[in-house]
Amino acid sequence: MSRPLRPDPALPATACGCDASEVRGGLLTVDAALAACTDWAKAVHGTERAALAEAAGRHLAGPVAAAASVPPFDNAAVDGYAVRRAALPGAGPWTLPVGLRVAAGDAPAALPPASAARILTGAPVPAGADAVIAQEDVRAGGGMVGASRRPAEGVNIRHAGEDMRAGDIVLRGGRRLSRRDIALAAAAGADMLEVRRKVRIALLITGSELRKAGAAGGAGTINDVNGPMLAALAARPDTALVAHETGADDPAALAAALARLAGKADLVVTTGGVSVGDEDHLHRAIAAAGGETRFSGVAIKPGKPISFGRIGPAGGALWLGLPGNPLAAFVGWHLFGRALLCALQGGTPRPDTRLVVTIADLRHKPGRCEMRPARLAGHDGQGRALVAMDGAVNSARVRPLAGADGLVLIPAQADKVRAGDLLEFHPFDDF
Repeated sequence: MSRPLRPDPALPATACGCDASEVRGGLLTVDAALAACTDWAKAVHGTERAALAEAAGRHLAGPVAAAASVPPFDNAAVDGYAVRRAALPGAGPWTLPVGLRVAAGDAPAALPPASAARILTGAPVPAGADAVIAQEDVRAGGGMVGASRRPAEGVNIRHAGEDMRAGDIVLRGGRRLSRRDIALAAAAGADMLEVRRKVRIALLITGSELRKAGAAGGAGTINDVNGPMLAALAARPDTALVAHETGADDPAALAAALARLAGKADLVVTTGGVSVGDEDHLHRAIAAAGGETRFSGVAIKPGKPISFGRIGPAGGALWLGLPGNPLAAFVGWHLFGRALLCALQGGTPRPDTRLVVTIADLRHKPGRCEMRPARLAGHDGQGRALVAMDGAVNSARVRPLAGADGLVLIPAQADKVRAGDLLEFHPFDDF
């Protein structure tokens, strides 16, 4: 199976194998649904300053420029001896007196004529020296140093500005800062970074049958899985969980809760109540709370009822309606929740994906993309990652998630997957 092409590289698309403008069986394609989400998700207003140690996972509000050249001066890349190549005439070998010692942190000095300088890693190269001979390549003793091979010009010298020059833009605005980026920002001379304020998230977990995990409950009740799961998924450095509530299947009460939560959040996330059952009231509750639904139903498995809209006028709180079944809610957050957070922080959602090779045949019903939990299972003879998957997905089961390393996307048009086929793999984000 060849990798399906994406309809538009500018969209935060998945390789679901269908044009982003298509509607399949009354359901919006994954790519079209992602485009609709990012179309309505505008960057939150407001910034704040964060210390480097607390900035990983935050989104830069503007670019970071180098305050000075890095390194700021020519310095030794190894322990050895700094020399002036012109002081090594003829074919060699050569012997020079050691006229200077320079360690890291010493002030720059000048190399005495016709001599070498003992130099340690990171120390400023003395003025006049144009090479550093590694200590293992010389003979040293009695205040003299000997070499039998002429060093190349600039060897073992880290030149000023070779990593970055003053004024260079080293990090672009909108970027979600990785831990590696913190090292770059520190090297550039930044101690504080201007970042977007945190996205305020409110959770409303619906269902009269739910009880708090671990609590006693009557017959017909079940543990609330979505609440703890989504609270954990939403606990990121760039978010603030401002509310976490549960709601019974009562339309008026749900509408009141949604209106109240929208007043304090940028994104309201609900679970349950978005399908077509007698007790699925979320769409009516959204309308009653002064909101509107942008789409309801996505051609994906699990997660068909996923919905999106907003509560209040344009610029108000966005709403992501996830299904009540935990695996479907997890998949919905993984695809749509993370993309919304990125857009709300001023970034461009780009899924972290790579191609993997399946190790067994699988059956798939065409029509909807399928996101199936998968385990990494080593590499094949070409060095490509292998994945193993269980059988058909059950959206109410969470056990497969615990043993998985990510989700494999089976394209909508595929009727089967054969061992050796390439599929798109979405690794879990455990930041």
